[in-house]
Amino acid sequence: MFTKIKSFIIEYLAIFTGILFGLAFWIVDILIDVFMFKEGTLKENLISPEPMEIYFRMIVGTMFVAFGVYNYFISLKRKAVANKLAETNREYRALFDNMLNGLAYCQLITDELNNPVDFILLEANPVYYNITGLTADRVLGQRASAATPWILKGAIDWLDIYGRAALKSEETKMEVYSKHLDKWLLVSVYSPAQGFFVTITEDITERKRIDSVLRENQERTEAIFEAVHAGILVIDRETHTIIYANKQAALMIGVPVNDILNRKCNKFICTASDGACPITDLHQTIDNSEKCVINVKGEMIPILKTVTPTIMGEREVLVESFVDISELKQAELALNAEAIRRRILIDQSRDGIVVLAQDGSVYESNRRFAEMLGFLPEEIKQLHVWDWEFQHTREQVIDMIRNVDETGDFFETRHRRKDGTIFDVEISTNGAIFEGDKLIFCVCRDSTERKQNEALQSAIYKISEISTTAENLLELYSGIHMVVDEMMSTTNFYIALYNEKEDRLDFPYFVDERDASPVSRPLKKGLTEYVLRNKKPLLAPPMVQRKMADAGEIEMVGTPSVDWMGVPLNIGKTIFGVLVVQSYREEVRFGAREISTLNFISDNIAAAILRKKAEDERKRLVKELQESLNNIKTLKGLVPICSSCKKIRNDSGYWQQVEVYVAEHTEADFSHGICDECAHKLYPQYFKDKKNKTQGDEVG
Repeated sequence: MFTKIKSFIIEYLAIFTGILFGLAFWIVDILIDVFMFKEGTLKENLISPEPMEIYFRMIVGTMFVAFGVYNYFISLKRKAVANKLAETNREYRALFDNMLNGLAYCQLITDELNNPVDFILLEANPVYYNITGLTADRVLGQRASAATPWILKGAIDWLDIYGRAALKSEETKMEVYSKHLDKWLLVSVYSPAQGFFVTITEDITERKRIDSVLRENQERTEAIFEAVHAGILVIDRETHTIIYANKQAALMIGVPVNDILNRKCNKFICTASDGACPITDLHQTIDNSEKCVINVKGEMIPILKTVTPTIMGEREVLVESFVDISELKQAELALNAEAIRRRILIDQSRDGIVVLAQDGSVYESNRRFAEMLGFLPEEIKQLHVWDWEFQHTREQVIDMIRNVDETGDFFETRHRRKDGTIFDVEISTNGAIFEGDKLIFCVCRDSTERKQNEALQSAIYKISEISTTAENLLELYSGIHMVVDEMMSTTNFYIALYNEKEDRLDFPYFVDERDASPVSRPLKKGLTEYVLRNKKPLLAPPMVQRKMADAGEIEMVGTPSVDWMGVPLNIGKTIFGVLVVQSYREEVRFGAREISTLNFISDNIAAAILRKKAEDERKRLVKELQESLNNIKTLKGLVPICSSCKKIRNDSGYWQQVEVYVAEHTEADFSHGICDECAHKLYPQYFKDKKNKTQGDEVG
């Protein structure tokens, strides 16, 4: 506040002084006029002065006022100059303090011979202190010999450099390494006035480190260029001349490196004409592109080429790397031939082969796989695995794909054809990584026929087993029904046997959801009798039944069926019955597979039935014979026996041992021994040393 008041007083003091001097002059002049020269009152003198006096007084007063105004304007001008100077000083100070380099203003100290002996730091900016690690209170205004003696004792004669600058105006610029600071510095020295010098210091440690790294990288790059088995050319982007070639490039082209340098690149590596460079003129990208290099013989060598624009130093260049792929091309041709051969083999495979992507889409498949599903090959490529997988849900299939690995898996499932039919398949899978993506290789084999064969073999085995274990025919028929039901729907199933003696049909087993079990009846013209007469299997859907009825070949008996299927039961050429399966519902239909299956096992069923009937007949005869034997095997009447050898004469007049005759005519069993009398008689040696022989001695 005091400063502002002081400034105000200084600014306006001049004009106030002039005005006050002018007023004072008037007043003094009037007083002198009144009291010393004029008679009369003050009023009179003021009112009626002399004209010349008035003019004089006005001029003098005005001069004093003008003097005051002049001083005021001079004061304003001085203030503007001072403000401008202060602003300039602030700008220079801001520039000084914010310089990127360290700046120090110093005074040189010389001896009586004007030789430099020391210097004093007069001013320095913050960057200087930051670079040197010094502080203003330590070095400002101090002799260097006292504040920073290490500068004067270093390997560089700084006093000589500073002296030549301050005394001779010689400017110096040099890069130095300071062990004391462990830094690289760029120092510039010049003199703004005689006896004074300024140092500008830049910390270039990081730049030197980068230069060193760049130099090492360049050396390493050149070493790599020479070590790799690829040809490398470095080409000036503007002139398209070759400025570097490694040994491999020279070897491929067939000339020394020096014969390649400074020549246009289109003489060797590019066939483009001048002004048509694919990179700089046509702005193309060449990355792993197949091109050709022209060797010294003019031969075109196939290469795999990559061109990378880059900067080396301050020069824009194109780095071309290329490898000879002549052998690779030959191998590629051989590989293509092998791929075609493998493709032919895959397409000729009897198994369906499909390769799935990780998302379940078809990556590739062979012709057999498309045929298995009833699709065209081009249609298969639009599908996903869940479009044909019947047994597993989409989520389950995705989980299976995720878990399959290179060890693979083998499992059985069911597929859905294009027409909706279902069939059994066995699948071998394994995962593999191809071009960074997981692929699942699947070999699919239609197992329908195998499963049918297994089912037929199992059915035959079960029928044979049942025929052995069944207690009677009814139990056998029930077992046969269960076996057939495992292969097809047998809700309506019956067995009809032909009674040749009475020329009738018997129905020993009959299961039906519509009709009651029929009794034995004479032969008619039903479907069963048709099979019996023709001795051939019959599959009769409604249309076939109508045609046969219209032709008079059959007469409909019982409830009309949607599908009627019957096979003859025969041994050799002799037919003795018919096995029938029928359906009354549209959702249960029979086809060629079912009639073939039924016909295949019919012989075994017929054999089992006849075997069981024969077994039952044998059991009946055995029972009757046993009963007869029970009556026959009783000894009655006189039995002729030899009085000497004790043999018995049989009914045929032959003499038999007693045990033989008794065995044939009784149910008695025998065990042989020897009585005491015979033992002593036949084997006396065993009894000669015995004393007190008694009748109770036993030997057997």
